[in-house]
Amino acid sequence: MNRKKESGAALIITVMIIAAMTYLITEMTFRSRVYLTLSSNFIYKTKSFYIARSGIEAAKLLLKYDKEQDKENKKYIDYYAVSEDIMSGESSSEVWSLFSQQQMPVQLRDYGSVALKITDEQSKLNINGIDRGQSSEKGLKDPELNRYYKYFIKLGVPEDRAEIMVYSLIDWIDTNDNELMGGAESGYYQSLFPPYMARNNLLASTRELLMVKGFSVDDFQKILPYITVFPKKKNKNYYININTAPPEVIMFLDEQIDIDIANEIVSARDEEPFRTLSDFKKVLLDVGLEKKKVVDIITYSSKFNVRVSLNSDTFNIKSTGYIGDFNETIDTVIKRLPNGKFDTYYFKSY
Repeated sequence: MNRKKESGAALIITVMIIAAMTYLITEMTFRSRVYLTLSSNFIYKTKSFYIARSGIEAAKLLLKYDKEQDKENKKYIDYYAVSEDIMSGESSSEVWSLFSQQQMPVQLRDYGSVALKITDEQSKLNINGIDRGQSSEKGLKDPELNRYYKYFIKLGVPEDRAEIMVYSLIDWIDTNDNELMGGAESGYYQSLFPPYMARNNLLASTRELLMVKGFSVDDFQKILPYITVFPKKKNKNYYININTAPPEVIMFLDEQIDIDIANEIVSARDEEPFRTLSDFKKVLLDVGLEKKKVVDIITYSSKFNVRVSLNSDTFNIKSTGYIGDFNETIDTVIKRLPNGKFDTYYFKSY
């Protein structure tokens, strides 16, 4: 009987050992497959990132080539040329503008594919230009602040909120703690939950506006497509490239310019890009603007921080690398320098 009991116990122990080993082998196999999958995913994600990175470098080469061609041809303008003109050689320096709309992915032999988009960041209104220093104390009597106020209204913001947005934005950017009428400094933001301080510096991103008093999500979405915070430069002038700005941005230049007049200006530009500010001046007069206002817009009047230009040096590049079922996107804002190099204002991958 004892032998039978011992044999039975040995059998049970053997079965338990086999079961335990089976579990361990199964668990190890499962974990190995998980780690193998994770490693494989990491490899493909890394590859797709570097494919996207190659797209960024290709965009830089196009922008560098554009600058060299401008210098050679002595035509310092940047505009969105139509593909027919580029292919025919009439606008060889604007090859970068072929990618102003998101393109279908381009196959890179057996290395995956890349999709590229290059847009002119100076086709938008630099919202940091609203700070007027001591002139801000004049409120809406200051011509530049009045331009922002009227512009927000044109984009669909109610008048009462537009005024609060202007003053609050100035308080958010300026370095003092003197609260403007309707504005807000750190004392106001400290009373919120959670509390935070006013930046008292240039906006780092457009999304930061959602932290500023008066900027509702609805108002933010109305103005977002037409604003930027790049390039960043304090106490200097900011420029809108009138050769690339959409009608909604051109409306900023003067309260008299509504969407219909802005569309007329863009239509004239589509026929022939503005090669000189005199060309732009003629079109402004043709659409009915007063001569005095036209002079203020194009002669770098001290009334305004935000001025007009015919070219750009700040661009947004979005490049997406694809390989297999994986993709990685790089979103960056760069400044093109005279020496052929680039400064990076913003870089994000996702």
